[in-house]
Amino acid sequence: MAERASVAFGRYLKILRGRRRLSLDRVAKLSETSARPIDKGTLSRFERGQQRLALSTVIPISHIYAVPVEVLVERLELDTELERLGAPETEDKTPAELRRLGSDALLQRNRRWDAFACFRDAYQRLELDGGDDAAVAQLNLASVARSLGKNRLALHELTDLEQFGRIGERLHAIVLDRISHCHRGQGDLTLAEYYADAAIDEARQTGEGRILSVAQLTRGIVAIDRADPGQSVRYLRQAFRTHREATGDDLSLLSDPGFEANLLLHLSEAFTNSGFYEKAGYAARSAKKLGARVGLPGPQAYSELALGELDERAGRDERAIQRWRRSAELAESMNNRRLGFCAEFYVFRQALNRGNTALARASRRRLERLTPWVPEHFPLLRELQELAPMRRSVTPSTGEPAHRGRSRRNPSNRERLTK
Repeated sequence: MAERASVAFGRYLKILRGRRRLSLDRVAKLSETSARPIDKGTLSRFERGQQRLALSTVIPISHIYAVPVEVLVERLELDTELERLGAPETEDKTPAELRRLGSDALLQRNRRWDAFACFRDAYQRLELDGGDDAAVAQLNLASVARSLGKNRLALHELTDLEQFGRIGERLHAIVLDRISHCHRGQGDLTLAEYYADAAIDEARQTGEGRILSVAQLTRGIVAIDRADPGQSVRYLRQAFRTHREATGDDLSLLSDPGFEANLLLHLSEAFTNSGFYEKAGYAARSAKKLGARVGLPGPQAYSELALGELDERAGRDERAIQRWRRSAELAESMNNRRLGFCAEFYVFRQALNRGNTALARASRRRLERLTPWVPEHFPLLRELQELAPMRRSVTPSTGEPAHRGRSRRNPSNRERLTK
């Protein structure tokens, strides 16, 4: 089994203390000025997973370690949820084996929780020894934490890598790219754009074509968020060409056979926002075929989401709901709650449109279970908060649909598959 939640979180506390170069005695001394001092023995039990961290001790520890409280909370949430779900076996595996298994889980099977378990345990073993492998493991862990919606935790870890030079020049552009995604997840598109541009510049300077294509993809996604369809299509096409032209890279961190499928899905979204629905459908179907060919359920699930949206626009509501149900089923099989939220939201909105009370209520209940795992600045979450009060007044339609809600900021708002 993977490490228990209390043990894993205790190891993380020890890592944070190590970054500040503090002894247990020094931490205990510094805590004396807080409302509730923490003695050395209690700190030691926290780090060994023998005692759970109480809320009253989180604040002084966060101050001493210079870590926002939200970062500690998000990390504890991940460890606790992983234990509840049942983690894969990691105990007898080397960090190199865990890195390989984590990459396979994330990139080949879209099993993000399995990837988190592998990357977490690999990093915590390597960090005690230090070195370049630990920095790469930290980058992997931050990346999967971000994909699970924990943007504050991911941003803290990535900032540590970026500010203290813990990552080599070759991977610095990837760190900048991941930071861009964290700011996107927190709703700051200005910083998201800044870091995406910085990642592009860095990748060009180092001549890393595949990393450049990833950064260009990110920049295209930010343009989608900014409701700039022309710029989004331009960057996404650049990313596609760069990816095809890149040769000689040997980064297991980027060996994602679904990259082109992911790119096609974003092109589909950009074309939809531009009103080019035929091109959007072609891109989504191409992504679905590519995902099926290489055995990736993720692109297939997101393609169903995109094609369902196009069906809805064409008035094929029943077919759209069928596609979204299929997307939700695939999301559940991958334990991808954000994707499941998106598919369920579209069903909920369609139920409101049609005045289907029973479907709207059932869908709303499922959305409430998924909402805690969706980033707070997620566009569809905001739209749900606008639509939610309507569920109490949904009645069978006698004329116009109850609502034809779409986000004013982004007509598509499809949740992205970006790694």
